[in-house]
Amino acid sequence: MIPKLADVPAAREVYVVKGDGPMKQALTSLLTTAGLPLRTFESGSAFLEACDRLPPGCVITNFQVRGMETLEFLHRLNAEPVAFPAIVISSGSGVSQAVEAMKAGAVTVLERPYGDEALLGAIRSALEVEARAATPTTQRAALAHLTPREHQVLTGLLEGRPNKVIARLLGISPRTVEVHRASLMKKTRVGSLPELMRQVLHAGKLH
Repeated sequence: MIPKLADVPAAREVYVVKGDGPMKQALTSLLTTAGLPLRTFESGSAFLEACDRLPPGCVITNFQVRGMETLEFLHRLNAEPVAFPAIVISSGSGVSQAVEAMKAGAVTVLERPYGDEALLGAIRSALEVEARAATPTTQRAALAHLTPREHQVLTGLLEGRPNKVIARLLGISPRTVEVHRASLMKKTRVGSLPELMRQVLHAGKLH
């Protein structure tokens, strides 16, 4: 029986970046059975275009990322402001391929065939790596990735202003403030306003 992966950081997702095929179907079936929230992407470029709007989590891919070389994808993924630790599945092409993937930023390389427990263990480790990644440097990078409007909403929140007051000051609707608030909290990977305050203070961005 496939165990439920309950002991992982909350509010994390698993992103399967791979073209359609039996391997992708098997991965999605396993992760769903294990109780993990997941999304799938057809290519590395599709994931990179969307990643700044996604909740934190880890990526699973292989050495045949559609439309982009795997090592290029890993390099670009590693350059993103928000960390997405990557697990790479290898078809058994040897140690050199695994070493190159690790150098490019992969946290784990699994060689096929692998057991379900090995993959779930790799996912648990990758999500724990991501959860520990919020250093002052990465926090500053995440804050710098906010849009100008999100920065304005953030300033209003840090000043203790309600959404309606922020909306009036910015000339937008309270609903739009809520959307920007949700987006900036997702980008900074926080679940509450006090946590957001702590992160901004920790990053040294509060003037």
